[in-house]
Amino acid sequence: MTRVRRIIQAVRYDLRPEIPSVPCDAEGNPRVKNFNVKLFKIIGNDVPVLYRTTKLRYRRKSPDGKWTAWIDKQDSDTISVQTGVYVLYEIEAYHGGSLLTSLGVSTTLDGRIGNKGAKQRVRVWDRGHSYLQGKDKEDWYDIALYRDDATRAYEKYLCLVSHGPRNITPKEDVAQRLGYWALASEFEFIATRLLLAERITADQIDATGLCATNADISGKITATKGEIGAFNIESGGLSNVSDNPNASIRIEKNGGRHFVVNSGDSSSMCAIRGDEGTALSVSAYGTNSTGIELIAQAGRNTTALRSYGNVNLIARDSEAINIHGLCLNCRTVNGSASIGTDDDVIVVNNSQWAELTMPANAQAGKILFIKQLTGTGVKFVNAGIYDPTGNSLNWGYTLNKYAHAVLLVHLGDRHWAIMNGW
Repeated sequence: MTRVRRIIQAVRYDLRPEIPSVPCDAEGNPRVKNFNVKLFKIIGNDVPVLYRTTKLRYRRKSPDGKWTAWIDKQDSDTISVQTGVYVLYEIEAYHGGSLLTSLGVSTTLDGRIGNKGAKQRVRVWDRGHSYLQGKDKEDWYDIALYRDDATRAYEKYLCLVSHGPRNITPKEDVAQRLGYWALASEFEFIATRLLLAERITADQIDATGLCATNADISGKITATKGEIGAFNIESGGLSNVSDNPNASIRIEKNGGRHFVVNSGDSSSMCAIRGDEGTALSVSAYGTNSTGIELIAQAGRNTTALRSYGNVNLIARDSEAINIHGLCLNCRTVNGSASIGTDDDVIVVNNSQWAELTMPANAQAGKILFIKQLTGTGVKFVNAGIYDPTGNSLNWGYTLNKYAHAVLLVHLGDRHWAIMNGW
């Protein structure tokens, strides 16, 4: 009797993902929304056979080594890729209640950056084919031709993530924004990468001698050297240093509101005007602070500050206004005259009575110093005048020849008080 020896061959199971790793951008955020895995049963050296799972479950590992909770997928081979930064996806395949095998799928940063030497490959899309994006050492980047209606022309799709066979068409992938394909029907393909007819869509562009017109840029711009207009970028700022600097700044709403620096149509290096508002506001707080420091020296007729209009110098309690070398507006009159609000010292040089018409619109607190050199006397008109004791002197006030002067202070409402007389 011949005995038949039965050889039992080893059985193993193999989980195969459609992508070698989960591609992520430079910040670690995933570029795809999901990926599929297939379970194959292998008996001995036989050809692997697709095997149905009853459950997949997976979890994700974060950079700090912590794992998320397990997620179960019943009768599905799709692994959802969640937003956030993860370094590994651990996947287990079950049939019934038995664990058949497990698999780890890592993440890869900058998964879309391609090999500069990759060549273009164009072919009709087939769900049974694998497609390459041209990254790392891949020799090709794929352009898939796809149409869902035989009466229509093919559309071109650029592979963004290298992957194995998928049931989802490029058109469906783009519609669902899964991240594997990009519609390229309006693109022109040149050399090894992609040139758009109207715009370039890319996460990173390395270029030397890039020229652009009408660039619309959002986000951070870092420029450590070069030029912007007439300005040089250097030492973290902008400069225009030369014997004849031509850089200028002009901010203007209309003639009444502008900020101009080094404009050719102005004699000022910096001109500021702000009608119906404050043209320049300067504040300084803290110990040893100075709001504005003005220096004008060397040369002739040099002026540190020239002002027209009202000037308010307000010293608060315990503060002071220090003026060294004060010069007042001094005027000599030969006879009767009108005094203006810009007069400070009036010298009367007249052989007879001098009639002085006081200003009608003087500010309260205005001070006048009047000195009589010659003449009979001085009479003030157009104002109420009071001597130091409070008596009215509307009839006139005589200053003795060569001897007397008066200091008048405007009390308001055209009333002046003689503070002293000698």
